[in-house]
This record gives sequence, C-alpha cells and structure tokens, in this order.
Amino acid sequence: MEKWLDKPKFSTKNTVQITNKLDVLLLSSINKLFSHSGWQLGTKYLENQTNIYDNLTVEMVDDLLDQKGYVLHDLRKEAKRCRYQMELFRQFYDHKYQQYLKEIKSLQTILGDLQDNDVFIIILKEKIPKYFPEKMPFLTQKIKDERYQKWQQWQNLQTKFLLNSTYQDLCQVINNPLLLPETEN
Repeated sequence: MEKWLDKPKFSTKNTVQITNKLDVLLLSSINKLFSHSGWQLGTKYLENQTNIYDNLTVEMVDDLLDQKGYVLHDLRKEAKRCRYQMELFRQFYDHKYQQYLKEIKSLQTILGDLQDNDVFIIILKEKIPKYFPEKMPFLTQKIKDERYQKWQQWQNLQTKFLLNSTYQDLCQVINNPLLLPETEN
C-alpha cells in the first residue's frame, strides 16, 4: 500500500461513467423529498386532489405553526440533504436542473426562517416566562406577521411541489444528464 501511495497508478479498466449512475443517486433523494409529510401541512383533500388553504388568517397560521412547525423543520432538513446531493452533480445538468436546485434552496431558506422564528419565540418565552404576548404586543404582532409572510412564500413553493407534473418533470431532467465527451482508455 505504501509503495502504491508513493507512486500511484490508476487504471480506467472497469470504470463506470458517472452519468450512467446519476439517476440512481439523485432519484432516491428526490423521492424522499417529494414524499415527505411536511408538504401536506396546510392542505385539504378534495376528490383525490390536494388543495392549499388559501384563506388562513395570521392567527390561524400562527396556531398551525405552533402545533405542527416541527414537521416543516423536518422537511427543511430533507430539502437540505436533497439540495446538497443535487449540488454535487450540477455540472452534469442544464438550466432546468439548476432552476429546481434554486427552488429547493429557496424552500430550505424559507423553512429555515420559519424555524428561526420558532426558536426566537422559545427563547423569548424562557426569558419572559409569563404573559409574553401581553408584555410585548408590538413584537408579538411583528413575529406573527413575519411568520405569515414566510408561510405565504412557503405556500407558493408548496403549490408547485405538490403538483405531480413537477415531480415527473424533475425526474425527467435527472434521467437526462448532459452528454459528456468519452474519456480515452
């Protein structure tokens, strides 16, 4: 082993072009992201269709995030894993792939902002244990408004990513990497 490390020799025999395996590597990550239960938060079902609740008030969103925000935090972690996996292979794909990567990054950022708000609220409640909202009504409303704004941004991406056509299109993109020149053997 030490001799080889001093003068390594590489062989192209038995090598597999990475483009032949990209779909296997990436589709697993994509499937985990798209099948995550967090996508369903704030939706209802009508005749086998998922519809986004579009008439939630600031208070309703605030209550929903207080009760189920952890689900979105978990979705964020899945988006992060998927994004990092996709970034490893971005040079093998065209602009459409880059756009999906950008949207997943945006998803991760929005969900991260929601989580940051949750952590901020927890810290404030620890420091001001009793009657937090009543003691700081202006700050409380600002936090609720920020959460609501981020929720609306989340719903824009949620609407797109809940479409079957989005999943199918991304899978199609992943199954068609750019052709790379053959390496000499």
